[in-house]
Amino acid sequence: MRISTVALKNFRAFKASPSIRLGPLTTVVGRNDAGKSSILHALDIFFGNQDADVDDFNRSASAGDTIEITLTFGELPEPIQLEDGVDTSLAEEHLLNENGELAVRRVYHRTSPKKPVTTLLVYDYTDQQFRNLCSLNESALNKLGDQHQLSFTKSGAGVTNKGKRATLRQEAQRQQIQMSPAEITPSGNVEKLLSEILPAFDLFRTDWRLSEEEAPFQRGFKDMVAEHIMSEDAREVRGDVEGMVKNFLDEEVAKIYPFLLQHTDEVQCLTARSELKWKEFVSFRIEATDKNGVEVLLGKRGSGLRRLFMVAYFQYLAQKPTKGRAQTNRIYAIEEPETYLHPSAQRTLLDSLLLVSSRSQVLLTSHSPVFAGSTPCDQLILVSRSNGAAQVAQGANLDMADVAEELGVEPSDSLYGYSACVFVESDDDVKFLQEVGAKLKEAGQVPCTFEDKRIGFIPIGGKDNLKWWVSRRALNRVSKKYAVFVDSDCCGPNDKPTDRLLGWRDRCLQEGGKFHITQKREIENYLHPDVIDGYLKKTDHFDDFTDMGTLFGKDVINLISCMSAEQILERDRYMENGEEKHELVEVIEDFVTLAS
Repeated sequence: MRISTVALKNFRAFKASPSIRLGPLTTVVGRNDAGKSSILHALDIFFGNQDADVDDFNRSASAGDTIEITLTFGELPEPIQLEDGVDTSLAEEHLLNENGELAVRRVYHRTSPKKPVTTLLVYDYTDQQFRNLCSLNESALNKLGDQHQLSFTKSGAGVTNKGKRATLRQEAQRQQIQMSPAEITPSGNVEKLLSEILPAFDLFRTDWRLSEEEAPFQRGFKDMVAEHIMSEDAREVRGDVEGMVKNFLDEEVAKIYPFLLQHTDEVQCLTARSELKWKEFVSFRIEATDKNGVEVLLGKRGSGLRRLFMVAYFQYLAQKPTKGRAQTNRIYAIEEPETYLHPSAQRTLLDSLLLVSSRSQVLLTSHSPVFAGSTPCDQLILVSRSNGAAQVAQGANLDMADVAEELGVEPSDSLYGYSACVFVESDDDVKFLQEVGAKLKEAGQVPCTFEDKRIGFIPIGGKDNLKWWVSRRALNRVSKKYAVFVDSDCCGPNDKPTDRLLGWRDRCLQEGGKFHITQKREIENYLHPDVIDGYLKKTDHFDDFTDMGTLFGKDVINLISCMSAEQILERDRYMENGEEKHELVEVIEDFVTLAS
């Protein structure tokens, strides 16, 4: 699950925020004390990692006003179970709002801010009798069925509460009862379900020591330990520990029994029922031994080393195979990740966070062009203050010039030395296109190279982000043309590029730019199998949509320098209307016209 939107009311500087949209990787920017971190802290409170207190109330809130934190969630789990062994869905049980999202609100009262009231915003029947049927137990469902003279079976094999709720909803439809937005209080199985499916939230705060002893690190590893212990691989060890604990408790409880008999003969035996909460067993520290052999706890080392530990931690998460809820149903929030980090370490951390965000949501606050500059434009949020109140701008309401000015992002000086520019995802794309261009020119397949026409390359991360916006605006100011070359990232022949990528392409074409999306999954798929076999001694089969980095390693793209023009032409060949064509030849021929 991922957070789709968050809305705040009477929380710190936010009197009443609009619905703030959050993406896979969202960066919040703004001046100091504008309210950036308040968004992350509100989420931390919502997920129960810290308590709200009276100081969190907006200064202009009256005595009776409450704090409200409302979240909507997408990428919902399916199926769910409200009864053991009975599959259903959130939509089927009318637990979603009118937009098909799970919407959860927590309300905090000034007199008891540590005990929020939780409600769900749903789309359900207007008649109270048929609303929130999930909160009714079997007896209540039977009684409601009797009131409406429904003849469903009340008990027996195959009879479920889900079936009774479905029958009651059919009756509501028969009576033509309308549906509308409503707010309900989850209870019983629904309340339990929420606690199970809501994602874990880890906030890495700037004022924490950012060592292994902090809660976000501990929670993450505790969850993974618990999942490992409950796995099939650990069944035997788990059984040994559970048996040992049970035997010990039984023996000790049995010693109490004779004393109990001195007072009553009503009890014939005592038996201990043990329940092991595995993740509570684990708490750990990391000891770092330096090159002089001195052992010091990581939490006692300097701020710079602890920040580098955070970089290493996210590198570890980025490469870790994804399995289990502990790794996939998690949200990472980081305040000012650039603190104490050299720009090269910032870029390493960013690369890891981009990979992590493909499966777990990542939220950042930052003053760094490294992080904000690589965030997609529609996932940038600018927070500012107006008359003491925090204001949020994003999407169509966000002026990218304001963000660029806030961060001090300027276009690269190298832009002005080019006759035109090609925006690419990474330095690997630069090497790929330059090598292909040179080999095809030498073979007489293209008239010139990018260098011949003084066409430069600008790596921007493959998204319409702030770097892209600033560079494109600079080119437009000096009337220079541009093109974009990106991977399709398609996983199969019937797969299509994302709507986001196609929208970016359409906007570029409308501005007079050129845009090419690879027909294959990524540039590595244009490598020739004979070259991979010859240099890597690997004969693994791959096709146009194989994840080449996973199969052959991230440096496999370097083999482009070992390919001949004939091999390039063999790999970029495609058929259209019975005619043989060559994709990379067409790209180079098209892009070099930018300088004409």
